[in-house]
Amino acid sequence: MSKNNKSQETFKDLEPNMQNIYHPAFLWGITLCDACEQVRLDTTQVAEASDLRHRLQDEMDILMAFQSKICAQTDALKQRERKELDERVSARRLQLLQKVP
Repeated sequence: MSKNNKSQETFKDLEPNMQNIYHPAFLWGITLCDACEQVRLDTTQVAEASDLRHRLQDEMDILMAFQSKICAQTDALKQRERKELDERVSARRLQLLQKVP
């Protein structure tokens, strides 16, 4: 089969030995999906999830601010180093021009 058709195979299309390998995982996946649908959070869990979501967002904001600060410092350092190098190149060029007769 081609690669495109392979992704469209159904469980029935698998060889019998492959069915034996995948069948327990298939059943477990279905059971897990059913269990996930039946899970309901109580009010304390909902409040805790909301609190964790807010704390996570606060942490993300702090990290983003820190990253912005580091980027700004890095850009400033790069500009300062570039300026120093340009000054050194200009000074060296001037020295070389003075040595040329």
